[in-house]
Formats: sequence, structure tokens, C-alpha cells
Amino acid sequence: MKPVDIASILVSLLIICVVLFAFWKHGRGNPESTGHLGRQMRKHSETIASLEERLQGCATRGAVDLLSEQVHNLKASAASSGEVVALENKINGLSSTLSARIDAVKDTAEDTRSGVRRIEAILMRDAISR
Repeated sequence: MKPVDIASILVSLLIICVVLFAFWKHGRGNPESTGHLGRQMRKHSETIASLEERLQGCATRGAVDLLSEQVHNLKASAASSGEVVALENKINGLSSTLSARIDAVKDTAEDTRSGVRRIEAILMRDAISR
């Protein structure tokens, strides 16, 4: 072999090695060409799919916000303890008034009954004496 042939082979090998090294370095800098980015995307899409499967049937953010607003409205319209106590006192007052009226009606009914008995007794005496 000629020395020029060996030198040209070595230079060609050196150029090929430099070109391959450049491609290898460029490939490492580009994650898509090495497949790293694709693996990460696949992993994330699997994670998202499993989360969607687990969260299926759960309330949406809008539904939770609506429920929160309804609870807030219920709290705003709910009676305070002072209002409940005042209402209880009013009911107790009405109850005692109603009880007093019922007692008065009972007394009136008893008086009426005794009056009717006296009238019956008088009418019976008059009917017997005739």
C-alpha cells in the first residue's frame, strides 16, 4: 500500500468520526430525536388518562362553585340563635295566652252546663207539679 492511501484512509476515518460525533452530540441536545421527549409525553398521557378515569363522575369546578354559593345563601338566610330564642319566647307567650283562653272557655262551658241543669230541674219540677 502506498503511504498516501493510508493517509487518505486515516483522514477519511477522522472525517467520518468527526461527522458521527457531531450527529451524536446534536442528537443528545434534541430530545425528540433520541425518543426521550416521546417517552415523557407517553408517560404524561398515561398519567392523565388514569387521573381522568379515577375522577370520572366527580363534580366539576362549576358544580362545586354553585354548591358553595347555595351554602352561602343558606347561611345568609338562616336564623341566628337570638332570632330563634325570640321566636321561642313569642310562641311560649302565645301558648300561655291560648291556654288561658281555653281555660276561660272551659269555665264558661261549665257555667253553661250548670245553668242548663238548673233550668232542667226547674222545668222538671214545674212539669211534675202540673
